[in-house]
Amino acid sequence: MAHAAIRNRGTLGGSLALADPAAELPACAVCLGAEIVAVSECGERVIPASDFFQGLYAPALEPDEMITRVAFPFLDASWHVGFDEVARRSGDFVIAALALAVKIVDRQIIECRITFAGVASTPTFGG
Repeated sequence: MAHAAIRNRGTLGGSLALADPAAELPACAVCLGAEIVAVSECGERVIPASDFFQGLYAPALEPDEMITRVAFPFLDASWHVGFDEVARRSGDFVIAALALAVKIVDRQIIECRITFAGVASTPTFGG
């Protein structure tokens, strides 16, 4: 999903901790309802991705915490997902992006989740 340099050196936790509002992985984490686990000497806490991104490059991590685990819920075959982004040229920084998850049962949309990246100071959940 990321560019070659990021895929080879970056991590999921690192991308989430950076809290770049135009990044792909934070938008996907919010859209899919991921839970981010942060640990410090005081213990462990679970932060819903929808609450994790508090502003431009501002994750909900305390100074002594680090991400140790990210849990994405299991989506059965009734879910259909997609992701698209707009950039000036391939490999360039994203101008805007959209993560989409739709649950379809008996040819009817039961649930639809849309999250935008690059349009606000955090990944923006649209429904």
